[in-house]
Amino acid sequence: MSVILPEYHPVGQLPAQDILALVTFGGPVIRTDVLSFNVPIPQIGDPVAEVWRTKGKVLRETRGGIEIARTDDVLFGTVRATGRSDEATFDIYDSLVEVCRGSGYPNLWRMWNHVGGINEDEECLERYKRFSSGRHEALTAHGYSKDRFPAASAVGMSEPGLLVYFIAGRQEGVQAENPRQVSAYDYPPQYGPRSPSFSRATVVHGGLIFVSGTASVVGHETKHSGDAARQLEETIENLDVTLSSAAARVGRTASARDLTTTKIYLRAGVDHRELEPRLREVFRSRMVLQSDICRRELLLEIEGVAAIA
Repeated sequence: MSVILPEYHPVGQLPAQDILALVTFGGPVIRTDVLSFNVPIPQIGDPVAEVWRTKGKVLRETRGGIEIARTDDVLFGTVRATGRSDEATFDIYDSLVEVCRGSGYPNLWRMWNHVGGINEDEECLERYKRFSSGRHEALTAHGYSKDRFPAASAVGMSEPGLLVYFIAGRQEGVQAENPRQVSAYDYPPQYGPRSPSFSRATVVHGGLIFVSGTASVVGHETKHSGDAARQLEETIENLDVTLSSAAARVGRTASARDLTTTKIYLRAGVDHRELEPRLREVFRSRMVLQSDICRRELLLEIEGVAAIA
């Protein structure tokens, strides 16, 4: 089985080989010999690239408008679209599910969604809520249910439209929830006409944990509005509980300190310098990005990947 792992590398010091895909943030596409693309979100601090490593042979192709890099058992894809958010999202998700199933990688493990103007209204409904509706309709149309949704995040980006990248596999993942939080699928109607359709984490390969975008939410309510430091502590607590729950599904233990790579999304106006000592204490390999979050009152969101023995 091919092993995949994310690593963060300075953009001028990238590995020469064993790359499944390469993602830059707020900068140009810097390689053409591998699947490489840019997410238009500015980084805070020295720029690094997200490098997905693998020892398996990598094949590249384009199917259904989706750029793909795949090994024998893992598929990495990226796709971008414009248009009304719910319609564009439905089309993207409908296509990627069909492509993954048709290619022999039917299990969605992790989705990264980047929505331009995520908190802005679009035809009298917040764009994030339209995105959630399109995703829900597409996944449920393909038979997905609460216990099969992949791990995911959805944050803003500085250009219009929707950019999605994702990982799917031949092996089925194991979904996990956070007992401190209501499952996103069960959120009440105030969060939109269709529920956010994702799990809090997905475990694959017996020990690779994809942790969804995690924030200062307990039950279904935002906590500590206007206080970034307290939101950070609540978020770390949620990460600890989510990782513990996910690791327990495969008979292991884990916490936020076990995250191999971590992305921290900060809303504009949040002073990174005030949070940096605590971020450095908990997260060993991290990337800090400036981005809007799915709820206007949230000041930060954190996601990551853990590889547990």
